[in-house]
Parts: sequence; C-alpha cells; structure tokens
Amino acid sequence: MYPQTWILTLLNLGLNGEGGTALTGEYAKGDTATCFVLPDSKKVDIATQEKPFFDNALRKAISQKGDGVYLNFKIGAIEQREVDGGKYAIVQFKYVLITGAGVEVSRTATASVTSTGKEVQLLWVTTISARAKKVKNDLDDIVGSFRGYGDGIKSDVADETWKPQV
Repeated sequence: MYPQTWILTLLNLGLNGEGGTALTGEYAKGDTATCFVLPDSKKVDIATQEKPFFDNALRKAISQKGDGVYLNFKIGAIEQREVDGGKYAIVQFKYVLITGAGVEVSRTATASVTSTGKEVQLLWVTTISARAKKVKNDLDDIVGSFRGYGDGIKSDVADETWKPQV
C-alpha cells in the first residue's frame, strides 16, 4: 500500500545495472518505499533474530546500488509483530545517504522484515530526516501493510494456492 501520487518502478536500471527490486516514491520530496530480498538468505524465525541480523539485512538493502553510499548507520527500536499468521519485525533506523553528486542527506527509515518461503524479505521506507515527523503516519501505514507470501497465497475463491511466476 502506498499513496496514489507516488510513482511505482518495478525494475530499476542504474549505473551498476539492474536493481532487481520494486520501489515507489515521491522522489522529489525524498520519500521512497523499496522491496528487497536478502541475497543468499535462508528462511529464519524473525522473532528470534537479534540486532546484528537486522543491522546486516538493512545495510545490504540500503547499499544495493553499491558500497560507500551511506554513513552513520544506526538501528533504533525493533518491534516484533504477528500479522495474518506471519512474523514481522518493524525496525527503525537512520543513516546519511551520499548521493551520486556527493551530497550528504540525513535519512530516517523504517523496515518491515519477514522470512517466508526460502529467504528473508523486507520493505523499507525512508524520507529525509527534516520530513520524518510530517510523513511518519503515512510511512508507518506503508510498512504496516507489507506481507510476505513466499509459500504462495491461499485463495478463499478457489481451492488452490497461487504462486507468482518468477
């Protein structure tokens, strides 16, 4: 779930090649939401993971365009939730983004991390720190709407499990 005015990008091609993710945002204001699958991950019990696990996962998510694009990464609160039978960790974090032009931008972010199917998935939302209070509720709604269905979705309409085509 994301605001209607945001632009959806299903494939991001950049200087480093294909980004391999889905993202949406109001880019001119610095607000974005990005889906990310942790590379080389395996299914884990999110409820038993500790801060170093989330630190590693989120650093990989924010640096998928290359190393050296952020400074001062810091994890804040981690809240465990169970929604629709799935386990999710809601993780608050901050960092300084180094843009392609070399400008440093303070960012405030939240991620919903889950593990379904054979890997770890997350949705992270971020904004410039100066806007964080203004858009907090919207970003919290986006993170709260994230669901991972790595094992397929059981439909109430048909007695079949839908699995996305890869």
